[in-house]
Amino acid sequence: MLKFVVYEDSSKYIEEYVDVINKIMINKNYDYRILKFSRFIPSLKKEMYSGDDEKIFLLDIQTPDVSGIEIAAKIREVDWESIIIFITNYSQYKNEIFAKRLSALDYISKDSQFKDRLTETINIALKAICKDDVLVYTFNHMTYRVPVRNIAYIEKANVGKKNYIITLNGEEYEIAGTIKSLQAKLGNRFFRSHNSCLVNLDNIKTINYSEKTITFINDEEIELLSVRSKKGLKEACNK
Repeated sequence: MLKFVVYEDSSKYIEEYVDVINKIMINKNYDYRILKFSRFIPSLKKEMYSGDDEKIFLLDIQTPDVSGIEIAAKIREVDWESIIIFITNYSQYKNEIFAKRLSALDYISKDSQFKDRLTETINIALKAICKDDVLVYTFNHMTYRVPVRNIAYIEKANVGKKNYIITLNGEEYEIAGTIKSLQAKLGNRFFRSHNSCLVNLDNIKTINYSEKTITFINDEEIELLSVRSKKGLKEACNK
């Protein structure tokens, strides 16, 4: 799941951020949530240090509580993958952000055009997150980069809220999220062959529909083809 973490003390601007995000995401096949914070509270701190989801932080710089720059510095202590966007009325903080090496995607002024700029920046952020060639994610405070072309399939774990990425060379990676959200992230190249499995269509060698087995180009075979997915898989492979 993608989380938009908004840190802003003005309810007016929070509503405008939410409006921009929802208008962008309504046409995206992507699970997302908007988390709104006006103060530095424990639940915000939890989101800053949790690596289970992809995040885009929208941070106001000058607030009565902890500044957005301080928030960003704390995030970068443990996380260099989440995207940070600063939105502020004050231009004098640009040098401080650069000096602290916070790797912010943008510094947006709250002028009359800020919603257009925010829309543009979030779209850029989504392109960076939803890369077609490499699956980039964080799990248990570690960042992984898995080439999509090397993924054979992704299988849901029997226990816990995690999945296993199985590659063509036999490597195995753990990743959080639902099968549905992973499918949305990876796109049409992946098909849900079973309630607990996504297969990479590019890496399928053969399918035995009567035996309900799928064999990949590395000759690994899995029995994760449900009856209701047979027709859809056949159509997807013929496209």
